[in-house]
Amino acid sequence: MSVRKVERYFSKGEHHRIFKGKWFAVILADDIDRIMAGDPYDDKGLAGRLPSAIATTLDFSEIWTEHFKQPLRDICAEL
Repeated sequence: MSVRKVERYFSKGEHHRIFKGKWFAVILADDIDRIMAGDPYDDKGLAGRLPSAIATTLDFSEIWTEHFKQPLRDICAEL
Protein backbone atom coordinates (compact mmCIF):
# COMPACT_ATOMS: atom_id res chain seq x y z
CA MET A 1 0.00 0.00 0.00
CA SER A 2 1.43 3.36 -0.95
CA VAL A 3 2.16 6.19 1.47
CA ARG A 4 -0.20 8.42 -0.53
CA LYS A 5 -3.05 5.97 -0.07
CA VAL A 6 -2.43 5.80 3.68
CA GLU A 7 -2.29 9.60 3.90
CA ARG A 8 -5.52 9.87 1.88
CA TYR A 9 -7.34 7.51 4.29
CA PHE A 10 -6.02 9.44 7.29
CA SER A 11 -7.09 12.79 5.83
CA LYS A 12 -10.62 11.41 5.36
CA GLY A 13 -10.68 9.98 8.89
CA GLU A 14 -10.78 6.45 7.47
CA HIS A 15 -7.65 5.12 9.16
CA HIS A 16 -9.65 2.11 10.34
CA ARG A 17 -9.64 0.83 6.73
CA ILE A 18 -5.90 0.22 7.03
CA PHE A 19 -5.14 -0.23 10.71
CA LYS A 20 -7.21 -2.69 12.69
CA GLY A 21 -8.07 -2.05 16.33
CA LYS A 22 -4.92 -3.59 17.78
CA TRP A 23 -2.87 -0.83 16.14
CA PHE A 24 -4.92 2.10 17.48
CA ALA A 25 -3.16 2.17 20.87
CA VAL A 26 0.24 2.29 19.17
CA ILE A 27 -0.88 5.07 16.82
CA LEU A 28 -2.42 7.02 19.71
CA ALA A 29 0.75 6.60 21.80
CA ASP A 30 2.80 7.95 18.89
CA ASP A 31 0.43 10.92 18.58
CA ILE A 32 0.69 11.61 22.31
CA ASP A 33 4.48 11.50 22.10
CA ARG A 34 4.42 13.96 19.18
CA ILE A 35 1.97 16.28 20.94
CA MET A 36 3.98 16.25 24.18
CA ALA A 37 7.00 17.45 22.16
CA GLY A 38 9.53 16.63 24.84
CA ASP A 39 7.39 17.63 27.84
CA PRO A 40 7.66 15.07 30.65
CA TYR A 41 5.02 12.35 30.90
CA ASP A 42 5.00 8.63 31.72
CA ASP A 43 5.52 7.02 28.32
CA LYS A 44 6.72 3.63 29.59
CA GLY A 45 4.40 1.02 28.14
CA LEU A 46 1.86 3.68 27.21
CA ALA A 47 0.49 1.79 24.19
CA GLY A 48 -0.08 -1.25 26.39
CA ARG A 49 -1.83 0.77 29.10
CA LEU A 50 -4.14 2.74 26.80
CA PRO A 51 -6.78 0.06 26.03
CA SER A 52 -7.58 -0.64 29.68
CA ALA A 53 -7.49 3.06 30.57
CA ILE A 54 -9.89 3.91 27.77
CA ALA A 55 -12.16 0.91 28.43
CA THR A 56 -12.84 2.10 31.97
CA THR A 57 -14.26 5.36 30.63
CA LEU A 58 -16.53 3.95 27.91
CA ASP A 59 -20.30 4.24 28.29
CA PHE A 60 -21.78 1.22 26.56
CA SER A 61 -25.28 2.68 26.70
CA GLU A 62 -24.36 5.42 24.20
CA ILE A 63 -25.40 5.39 20.54
CA TRP A 64 -21.96 4.43 19.19
CA THR A 65 -22.42 0.93 20.63
CA GLU A 66 -25.30 0.20 18.25
CA HIS A 67 -22.69 -0.56 15.59
CA PHE A 68 -21.71 -3.56 17.69
CA LYS A 69 -24.98 -4.43 19.40
CA GLN A 70 -27.30 -4.48 16.39
CA PRO A 71 -25.52 -7.34 14.60
CA LEU A 72 -25.76 -9.37 17.81
CA ARG A 73 -29.47 -8.60 18.07
CA ASP A 74 -29.91 -9.71 14.45
CA ILE A 75 -28.18 -13.03 15.16
CA CYS A 76 -30.25 -13.59 18.28
CA ALA A 77 -33.44 -12.93 16.33
CA GLU A 78 -32.46 -15.70 13.91
CA LEU A 79 -32.13 -18.28 16.70
